[in-house]
Amino acid sequence: MIMDEELLAEFLTESNENLASIEEQLLDLEADPGNADTVDSIFRVIHTVKGSCGFLGLKGLEKVAHAGENLLGKVRSTKFKADGDIISLLLESTDMIKELIAGIEESGSEPVIDSADLCIRLAAAERLIEGGGASVASEITDVVSMDWLEGIEEQDIEILQQAGLCTQALVLAAGFEKLRAIEGIKPAVALKVLGIAKASSMASTKAVPIEQPLPAEVQTQAVVVADAVEEQKEPEQKESLPVVAAVNTQVQPTRKPKAEGSIRVDVALLDELMNQVGELVLSRNRLLRLVEQSTDTELVRTSRGVSQITSRLQEKLLHTRMQPISTLWSTVPRLLRDITKNLGKKIRVEMEGQETELDRTILAALKDPMTHIIRNSCDHGIESPEVRRAKGKPEEGKISLEARQESGFIVIDINDNGGGIDPKKIRDKALKMGVITAEQATTMSDKAALQLIFHAGLSTVEKISNLSGRGVGMDVVRSEIEGVGGTVEIDSELGAGTTLHIRIPLTLAIIPAMIVASSGQHFAIPQMVVQELISISRNNGDWEDIAGKPFYRLRGRLLPIIGLSEVLKQEASQKEMSSFVVINIADRQFGIGVDHILGAEEIVVKPLGCHFNNLDVYGGCSILGDGMVVPILDCMGITKDLRQGQEVASVVAEHEADRLSIAEESQYILVFAVGEQWYAIPMALVERIEEIDTQAIEKSGRREVVQYRGDVVQVVRLSEVLEIVAAEKGDSEPCLIIADQGRRLCIQVDRIIDIVKQKLEIHLESSEPYFLGTAVIEDRSTEVIDIFEVIKKSAPNWFAKKGGDRRSRVQRIVYVEDALFFRNLVLPVLEGLGCEILMARDGIEAQEILKHQQPDLILTDIEMPRLDGFALATWIREQPNLEKTPIISLSSLDPSEFAGQAHLFNACVKKFDREILIEHLTQLLGRKRPEKQNSLTSASVIDGQLVD
Repeated sequence: MIMDEELLAEFLTESNENLASIEEQLLDLEADPGNADTVDSIFRVIHTVKGSCGFLGLKGLEKVAHAGENLLGKVRSTKFKADGDIISLLLESTDMIKELIAGIEESGSEPVIDSADLCIRLAAAERLIEGGGASVASEITDVVSMDWLEGIEEQDIEILQQAGLCTQALVLAAGFEKLRAIEGIKPAVALKVLGIAKASSMASTKAVPIEQPLPAEVQTQAVVVADAVEEQKEPEQKESLPVVAAVNTQVQPTRKPKAEGSIRVDVALLDELMNQVGELVLSRNRLLRLVEQSTDTELVRTSRGVSQITSRLQEKLLHTRMQPISTLWSTVPRLLRDITKNLGKKIRVEMEGQETELDRTILAALKDPMTHIIRNSCDHGIESPEVRRAKGKPEEGKISLEARQESGFIVIDINDNGGGIDPKKIRDKALKMGVITAEQATTMSDKAALQLIFHAGLSTVEKISNLSGRGVGMDVVRSEIEGVGGTVEIDSELGAGTTLHIRIPLTLAIIPAMIVASSGQHFAIPQMVVQELISISRNNGDWEDIAGKPFYRLRGRLLPIIGLSEVLKQEASQKEMSSFVVINIADRQFGIGVDHILGAEEIVVKPLGCHFNNLDVYGGCSILGDGMVVPILDCMGITKDLRQGQEVASVVAEHEADRLSIAEESQYILVFAVGEQWYAIPMALVERIEEIDTQAIEKSGRREVVQYRGDVVQVVRLSEVLEIVAAEKGDSEPCLIIADQGRRLCIQVDRIIDIVKQKLEIHLESSEPYFLGTAVIEDRSTEVIDIFEVIKKSAPNWFAKKGGDRRSRVQRIVYVEDALFFRNLVLPVLEGLGCEILMARDGIEAQEILKHQQPDLILTDIEMPRLDGFALATWIREQPNLEKTPIISLSSLDPSEFAGQAHLFNACVKKFDREILIEHLTQLLGRKRPEKQNSLTSASVIDGQLVD
């Protein structure tokens, strides 16, 4: 009947909600066996399930729930402190209840599952608790195993189980007459069973000869278990089923929101609404494309309103599909409990960011990869207590799970403090398997070698267990994560542990993308993998051809460029390739050469037909505002086509140390205007250049803010800080996005003038706030802005120490630098780490400070008057109290020019390379490195000139 279907759907929904937290409650009970409130809460959940399924005629489910309820009732009434074996039994019963409910959801009818063995064990445990709880664990174990009845037919064993005669002791207590009296057991079988029981019993230390009377407690237990089985065979007394709402009122009210505050919505309905909003977004894009050609101001204003409403509707509907990652992580404690029990290890789990939300589709796709990673960490990452003790580690290992939202994406870190992975072993195994060549093994960095763990079949463990094996299945982990548009990387330190970094989009339904053209066709590239856009003539000196392959020297690093037409086997365009999209994915950076970069657009992801399943370079398709269908490129698939010869790989490896570095002699400088005055800042300080819609800027208290890539970012108007007259506002405003350690600020300016490449030399230092001094750029006097002083004035909390990095003691850094300009650039980076900074202008001053101070780290320039960085580092290494102190060199010199003195330093960083500096600082200070943010510059550079 329809009513029955509605009641069944209501029952399934309510049961799933009630059972969602039962595992966690059972584990809490194991940790605190005397907590009566926890017992009551678990009992109420099972009681509700039992009562409801009895009303609906779900006999199998009712049987399991009833047996579990009886055991919980006995634990509750006797105030018995449930041990690990009782908890395991209850967990097994909840697993079977969930399995039955899942089967009902899938087929609409109750599946047939053999629950007799479980119900017998639950009943035995109940009666044993009632009898005082002596040897509960061993008795339950005996009930579980019937292996001692070797040579007895299965149907006879089943009859004995139903009669409650599951152990040798119980069979001996029953005797031959009772055995032969059991319906279905022939006398010959009874005699054989009795003989087996006697033989196996006498072989054990607890053997009891049949001629002797059994101890009273054994007889009691035999009768108790037999009675329990007889009770189950009798028709059960049905309890009167209270109204469902009345049952719900017994559940603690804090567990659920108020009824009037929420309603249940079918997931299929939400999916359909999401599809319709996707179509609305496509229609919105089409409308905006048509309005671009219109001069009707009212039509433009109306279309802008439609666009904003569509965006808000899209945002709200996406939120309805979001679920906290805690729903995925809630199974981890149970998983660890089962694994550690099996392995004999001690492991605890720590979680941070459980409230971080993800699209439910992505959440479901992450379940298997997450489980496999955690199994690997437990099995092959965390050492045994004996090994950890020998290494001086705590016996208890730790697995940390951290989730956070960054730039519209979710970053998940899974870390264990185990033994780590040896990159040399990975290289050797990969070489043996033919995955890499001998030359590649020699030039490959440790980090690149670690990524080989994701190759199918590659594992460094000598013995593969049935639980897991790093390399066995890690390729599946990567493919499943990439299947939802994510990336996964691995970092490991031998002896210290392993971390997996997973980066995934918030949702797959609607994504921002860059639209490009190649050989007359349009394509979409997801913005999550786009770092920046470049358009520059092939006559520019930064282009190089190596082994017949094009490379572009991007800020000191050779970047391989692969033409999209070459990847897709298109007819090559007559136009010389000069525009490319810089892609950063899975620790690889390369450029995709295209004919034109057309702009950014939100697109709705549509699946491709089965005919495209074998094409790795496509991840779906979409429809643009003009109605054109565009394929969505899968950049991970394109990387498989990026094959460079060994000669090219060697050249790239030689320049890897210069990655993203900006030499002091020549660097990129951003020139912009506020009012009529020109200003400049080093481009290395700017994450992105954006055109922000004026209407998108909102008020939050006294501050202006803008929603940007999933974050709320403060807007600072440079004209107000400098107290000068700004130009009139237009429909959009150019903004500089400043990013540092996971934080962002939006600096609004009036006009972007250019990006130039030259030596930034301060000719006249300034004593005024907010200025470093005056430089000559493009033959014009230009004020160089001290951007961090601007930030201190407008956003004083920017440099506040982040809560997740609290320490009982403030760490101390000695910074040695003679140039005021570089001091002003580097000091804010150090202050942003929340450290105490001790300044010295040369090596002599540093020596005086170090005679009286014990810093956590020393950061020094190399070329300084009186005493240079080499001499200072040599002196430090000779001091007994300082010889182990980390030293970082900060210089415009390349480490290859250190003339054999690089060993004095823990790290060598080139000036202006803030990202690498922060990475080394956080590592050497024992900090957690903030996730690096992709940089997507909305403006492009053509022949050194900035264009929109």
